[in-house]
Amino acid sequence: MLNYLVLLILSTTVLIKHNIILLNEETLILICFITFFWLGTKNLSGGINDNLEGKISTVKNNLEGSLKTSLLNLQNLLDMQKRFWDLLQNFKQLGYNCLKFTGLITDAIVANSAQSLLELFPQKLQFTARLENQTAKLLSKLIILKLKKIVELKGFYSSVMSNPHFVCSNKIVVRECIQKIGSVK
Repeated sequence: MLNYLVLLILSTTVLIKHNIILLNEETLILICFITFFWLGTKNLSGGINDNLEGKISTVKNNLEGSLKTSLLNLQNLLDMQKRFWDLLQNFKQLGYNCLKFTGLITDAIVANSAQSLLELFPQKLQFTARLENQTAKLLSKLIILKLKKIVELKGFYSSVMSNPHFVCSNKIVVRECIQKIGSVK
């Protein structure tokens, strides 16, 4: 590098001496800038390189970490999706088993209720027959009581009240009874 600098200085001096390059303010500023830039890059290039290498390694580490995190997230997402489908299948199977169990319970309840009906039906029939007998007896007693009251009222109206209608119907009934008694002998 030093050789290049010496060569550059010598060539510049030769060009200035032969008036090929004019030595004015602008040229001096350009030479100063180039020299400053060259010295700056030479002296600061190690620090800049280290800084850039550090940033590169930081960016590389961040990128690798981000990619690893993305990969883990995708794997977790795929695992959750698989578990979701497994859970869905389990719920379908649970629904099928629940329907099957409900059907079995319903069949058992129907069979049990049919058996209990077969056991209770004769008892209920006996109860109904007894109730029917008692109802018939009760109705016959009520009819007899009503007829007895009717006969008593008829007797009362015909004898005490002397209602001609009842007296006439009473005589007709007495005649019919006498005829029946006479025809039986």
